[in-house]
Amino acid sequence: MKFWPQRNPYQAVVYAAEPSDVEHVFVNGKLVVEGGKLVSYEESKILEIAEKALSELVEEEKWSFEKQRSLL
Repeated sequence: MKFWPQRNPYQAVVYAAEPSDVEHVFVNGKLVVEGGKLVSYEESKILEIAEKALSELVEEEKWSFEKQRSLL
């Protein structure tokens, strides 16, 4: 009953739902989560891409910080 009563049901799902509340997810008609498990993508590939992006962001931030510090 954590979703009821609500004025905006979409807001209730977004802000009150937990991962355990999700059984199936479709994106553009394609099943991506079934039974709470990712089925359309390799989780290891997603993690690899995310780690690379994080590493790049950290390096950019270090460069930006060092450049700003050198201007002082």
